[in-house]
Amino acid sequence: MVLIGWLNRCPNVTQYVLEWSFSYHCPIILRDNNLDWGPTPFKIFNWWIKEPKFMDFVKKYYDSYSIQGWGAYVFKEKLKLLKKWIKVWSIDKFGDPNEKLEHLVSSINKKDLQEEIEGLSLEVVLSQKTFMPEK
Repeated sequence: MVLIGWLNRCPNVTQYVLEWSFSYHCPIILRDNNLDWGPTPFKIFNWWIKEPKFMDFVKKYYDSYSIQGWGAYVFKEKLKLLKKWIKVWSIDKFGDPNEKLEHLVSSINKKDLQEEIEGLSLEVVLSQKTFMPEK
């Protein structure tokens, strides 16, 4: 149940019901379409660090930029420039993570449907615990 007062205070909120991919409940997303969270934060993934040439790659590009200003500003600007190169490198090296995620969710949904209809073998159940597919 949604309160009218809440709807009046948040008129731009929309509701999205997602597939039940990881639970027997359907997640619901409430999104305010006028909300600006600012730029996407810089992220680093563990599998990047495990790649032997990653640190050399980062150092090469990080050192190649000449930014003037105080330390925190220089660091922020270098990360912003470095981010685009890391994104390209990551997609070239590991593939598009959004495509992989879509594939994994689809695979899990198919197995969940199969389980509802006919049950799953122990082997299939154990295979669902693997989150990162092979390269």
